[in-house]
Amino acid sequence: AFFLPENFVLAGSAFALLIAAGVSDYLFQRMAGRVKRGLGGIMDVKLAHLISEKGEIEVPADQIKPGDILVVKEGERLPIDGEVTEGDAYINESFLTKESERVFKQAGDIAYAGTLNEGAPFKIKALRSKSDALIAQAMLSAEQARKSKMPFRATTNILSVGIIVIIIALIGSVYYLSKDMTKIAALFFAFGAGHMAFLGRSSAISLIYSLIPNGIVVNGENMLERLLRVRSLILHKTERLQFSKKGISSVIPFWNADENKVLLLAASAHKYSHDPLARIILEEAKKRNLQYAAPAKFEMIKDRGSKAQMPDGMILLAGDEEFMRFSNIHIQESIIQRIQSEKEQGIEQIILIAYNDKVIGAISFTDALQMTSKMAVEELKKTKLINEVLIISEENQGGLKKIAEYLGADRCLSGQSVEQQKEIIDKIAIEGKRPIFVGDGISDKEVLSASWVGVAVGAMENDFPANTAGIILFKNKLTLLPLAISEARKLISVLRVNFLLCLAYHVVIVALILFGIFGVFETLAAHLAFNVILMLNSARAVMIKN
Repeated sequence: AFFLPENFVLAGSAFALLIAAGVSDYLFQRMAGRVKRGLGGIMDVKLAHLISEKGEIEVPADQIKPGDILVVKEGERLPIDGEVTEGDAYINESFLTKESERVFKQAGDIAYAGTLNEGAPFKIKALRSKSDALIAQAMLSAEQARKSKMPFRATTNILSVGIIVIIIALIGSVYYLSKDMTKIAALFFAFGAGHMAFLGRSSAISLIYSLIPNGIVVNGENMLERLLRVRSLILHKTERLQFSKKGISSVIPFWNADENKVLLLAASAHKYSHDPLARIILEEAKKRNLQYAAPAKFEMIKDRGSKAQMPDGMILLAGDEEFMRFSNIHIQESIIQRIQSEKEQGIEQIILIAYNDKVIGAISFTDALQMTSKMAVEELKKTKLINEVLIISEENQGGLKKIAEYLGADRCLSGQSVEQQKEIIDKIAIEGKRPIFVGDGISDKEVLSASWVGVAVGAMENDFPANTAGIILFKNKLTLLPLAISEARKLISVLRVNFLLCLAYHVVIVALILFGIFGVFETLAAHLAFNVILMLNSARAVMIKN
């Protein structure tokens, strides 16, 4: 060991200890703040193009209020969450969903702050201020989770207290037996102040922020650890969370028309429609590269159909049989028979397209059970955490059993009120099967709050359930849930390795000090080197595989 006058040993050790603590804190801030700064950079849109009485003007994005009309130009990021009011938008939402394919938006669709306009300019009406945007709320939830208990906190505290007690006992023994101030200072320094943080704090916080660009928000105290202790999965089928997706079954032409002509006219008729089927028709038309025209005039009639007047003066009608009769359009018997035949084959919804007062085609729709939901349930079962899968719904739906069988659920319960759902959760919890409840975060807020882990799906389609769900998924995709569990498992694995390394480090370093091999400065070097080792191991927790 290096020689130092006894009266400088403790002072020097204390000074070195402060340096080590400062270095550790710096490493922690670098690790935990990197992703947060990246998200903040995406949201750092300074200016917005506001449509005012004076025309288009540039204003600070922070001054935008709900109801303001903005223009978003090509290559710009949206400053706020807003509803598209004019123009077709092609939005890159990859930083929210990790999906590289740009998303088509039309009038009535919602576009989100921080997403990138990769198409022509379009107009939006601000729905929220910049500080209340979806991504801002996600970052706020992550910040609140950062301030709450982290995984392994109890174990870390026990380890810290145990090491302190042992070190103090050794310091007292050395002082009593030899009064060797160099060993006393080295033992004092062996515990240090920095590397204990790496047992959980930096890894957990970094992971919480890293999950946000993957469409996952951790929104509650110790949720990562709770997520790994669930034993049953409850899926709540609601109007917003269907586990199925409506799509076009067939395009049926009449009067010598072909499929593309029927689809093209249907797209023109639905260009400005807010009907859920309109999006499906427009997306199919784009897949087929059909160049449909925008109508000069458009109106929805009786919520059953749409009427569009084209630039050449021709009228397009789109709706069901009742709407056509209401519009005085004659439907031939052969067409009625074809519609009936489609319904007998399980088709649930058919719209007719009329042009020049004549029905020239029909488009049939059906609900296809989502393969992604089935895959998600299978992945959750593979985690060996889930022992039971249950599907519940308020409505008495005959199709619930079919969905349960398709997803591989063990049982299904229909006609369950909110209170009954809470009773089911309590009963499952008493049985030791800690439930993870998956809902939409709107109609099932109370049930989400009462669950061991509540998961709200589809925050981009619904309101952000900031105070109800422990885990929030941006998209209506259950496949994000297995990813969250996988990353939580990896975090706990990292923390366990850190835990064992910390134990081994203190055993070895104390032995080297007591045998006189290490002095103060050797211990300082070992302390800093060990912090780096822990940081590198902790970094594995935020290397998310998509």
